[in-house]
Formats: sequence, C-alpha cells, structure tokens
Amino acid sequence: MFFGAKADGKLETVLTSPSSVIDSGLAKLYGVTGFTGQGMKPAELDPTQRAGIFTQASFLTAMADAIDSHPVKRGAAILRRVLCIELEVPATLVVPPLPEPQPGQTTRERFSIHSMSPCATCHTQIDPIGFAFEHYDAIGAFRTQDTGKTVDAKGTFELMSGEVKFDGAVELMKNLAASSDARECMATQWLRYTLRRRELDSEDPSLKVLQGKLSAGADMRQLMVAATKARTFTHRAIAPGEVMP
Repeated sequence: MFFGAKADGKLETVLTSPSSVIDSGLAKLYGVTGFTGQGMKPAELDPTQRAGIFTQASFLTAMADAIDSHPVKRGAAILRRVLCIELEVPATLVVPPLPEPQPGQTTRERFSIHSMSPCATCHTQIDPIGFAFEHYDAIGAFRTQDTGKTVDAKGTFELMSGEVKFDGAVELMKNLAASSDARECMATQWLRYTLRRRELDSEDPSLKVLQGKLSAGADMRQLMVAATKARTFTHRAIAPGEVMP
C-alpha cells in the first residue's frame, strides 16, 4: 500500500484488496492453486472470498475461539478500529455466559441470544458486523456451511452516512471503504498513533483538518505528512503551573 510500483496509498486498498503475502501453508488455507517454492510470496486471493486485511487469516484467527468463529470479537474489533465506535459495558451489568452449543446449532444461532439479554443494547451494534464474518471458521478458512447449514452472513448496519446492507464480509468491507465513517475514523486512528495517546477535546480542530484530507480515493501517505504538520503535533499544551514566556 505504501511502497513499491503498485502502491496507491488508498484506504480502499487496505479494506478491499484481495492481495496478500503467503507461504505454501497459507496457500492451502486460502485455496490458492499452483503455488510453488518456499518462503513468503505475493499472491492474489479469491476476490469473492477475501477483501482487505480484515478477511485475512491473521485477523480472523486472532478474533476467534480455539475451535470456532467468534462474531462478538470480530464485530467489536471492526467497530473500534474501523469505525471508532466505543462501547462501554456498565460496571453494574453482569454479562451472562453463552449457552453451550447444541447439536446442529450454528454459531450465529448460538450468539443470537444476545439480542434477548440485558446486553442487547451493545450487541445490536456488534453482532450484525460480526455475523458478516461467519463465512470464516476459527482459523480463517472460508466456509459455506456451519454444522451442515448454509452460512447466514447477511445483515444491515446504520452508519452516520446512512444504512449499509451486506451479505458477507467482502460486501461489508466494500461498503465501509466507500463510507465517510471509515475515512474519518482512519484519520482519528492515525492521529492517535502519531501522538501515542487519545485525542483531547481541545484538539478537535486538528482532527477535523486531518479528516478533511482523507476524502474518497485520497492517498493516505498525504495524511501521514499532514499529521506531522497538525498543530496538536507541533505544539505542546501549557501544563498546569507553566507560564508563557
């Protein structure tokens, strides 16, 4: 994305590109045929199954259980990292454990109980996003069936820029890549990374400038430069007890 002849610096590339770097083991996982040789090599994955870094095995495996997918982990990660939506669980709320899986019960059917629990307020936002990734098992392999039933990865989600409908993670990520919500969040995340902390309310003007830089199709490398020129990066706030010279 950042370096090389094919680099374009676009957020859309991060979220939708089917390109990856794989070895022979990952080639089997991704269903890439004709892969020869040792070590890691660039490869094009099936664009109907993979779109961007969040449909790659590294993310999917990290956000899963040992033996099955985990819609809540995956959905919550997308909300926090791609959309900057923070959900805080009230300290007084006791999150009930999930029931044990029943024979023939899909992961989606098991996790859908959240919508009928005291946790429904958060899970009405988390679960639709998480269910979009149900085509991927615990290690990120693509699947069309779960416990003998056709995977249901359909859903809708309300963004600030409007409602998006999707059937699977590939369609979801393409919708997010085209949204102003994801672009503004990326600018926010880049500022946080640059400062090594969360932004303050007083730094909103600098944040707005960065968000304005990342329009549709914009080059994120320009955002990197803009972040180093933002006032909140070049000027330190006066600490309590300090006096301006």
